[in-house]
Amino acid sequence: MDKKILLGIPTYKHVSAFAFGCMMGTLLDGVNSGLVKNLQIEADMYVTMARNIMCSTAIDLFNKGDITHLLMIDDDMHIPPGSIKQIAMNDLDVVSGAYYTRSFQPVAYNFDPSYHFLDTLPNEGLLKVDGCGGGFLLLSCELLIKMQKFFGDDWWFQNSVEMDAGKEKYMGEDVFFFRRLKKMGVSAFIDCGVQLGHVGLTVIDRKTAELNQNLKPAG
Repeated sequence: MDKKILLGIPTYKHVSAFAFGCMMGTLLDGVNSGLVKNLQIEADMYVTMARNIMCSTAIDLFNKGDITHLLMIDDDMHIPPGSIKQIAMNDLDVVSGAYYTRSFQPVAYNFDPSYHFLDTLPNEGLLKVDGCGGGFLLLSCELLIKMQKFFGDDWWFQNSVEMDAGKEKYMGEDVFFFRRLKKMGVSAFIDCGVQLGHVGLTVIDRKTAELNQNLKPAG
C-alpha cells in the first residue's frame, strides 16, 4: 500500500524561529516527496488533547480514503531532508526516528524489569523497543482504530501517574500510549538510520550526545 500521510504538529505558546524554520522545511520536504497529503497544527493546548484530536482526525481521513498514516512531529525537532521518505519505507504500524533528550539520553525505553531509558542506540537498522517519544512518530491509521476498539475509548495519549519505589512518578503521554500498545501485543520500533535533532539552546543530536558522554567523568 502506498502511504499517504497526515502531518500532525502540536505547537505551544513559543516556537523559536529556528524550530519554525525546521517545521516548514519538513512540511515542504514531505509535500515534495508526495507522501504528505494533509497538515494539522493544534496550537496552545495540552499536548494530550492535541495528540488525541490528531488521532481522531487521522481516522476520519483514513475512512474517506485520504490518508493511511499519521506522522506526529514535535515543534522542537530538527528533521533532516529525506527523513519522512526514509521512515515511510518501513512497513510497520509504529516507528520513530532516533533522537535524544536535552540531557543526552536516547528517547527510547523499555518497561521490563522496570521503566528505564536505553543507554545507547545503534547507528542504523531497526531497534525494537517498548516505547519512544512522539517527536517523530509514524502511526498507521489501522493501528489507531485497533487501539480505539481494544480499549473502547478515544484516549490514545494521556498523562498518567505511576508508583515507582513507593513514590508517585509523573509519566508523559507517550508512556501511556506505549503501555497500551504493549497490552495489545503490538511492537514499536526505532529506525536508527533516521537521525534527528532536538532543538534547544543548541541542536541535540547523536554527535552532541556522544560528545557529552565522552566528557563525563569516569565512575
